Amino acid sequence: MTAVRTVVRFPDARTGVRAQLQQLRVYADPNVTNASFNPPPVIANLDRHSLRGRVPTWNGLTHTWATADAYADRILQIYASMLGWLTDRADI
Repeated sequence: MTAVRTVVRFPDARTGVRAQLQQLRVYADPNVTNASFNPPPVIANLDRHSLRGRVPTWNGLTHTWATADAYADRILQIYASMLGWLTDRADI
């Protein structure tokens, strides 16, 4: 069986990134509502998404948000790299 992908186009990259961040929040937060987004949500009815609040961790994104087996591992590697870059430059 082949997965069906829905392609959603946005008027610009900024709007597309906002949409992704809002959707990630919906996946993680069971209490989020459309009214809690400021500015308003890019995609209508996000607060009725079937995965609302069901993916509270990075690891949960593997095979939910992305099909790659090591998706969460890669995100956490990138995050650790970003923290390393920042702490190497901080006056701590």
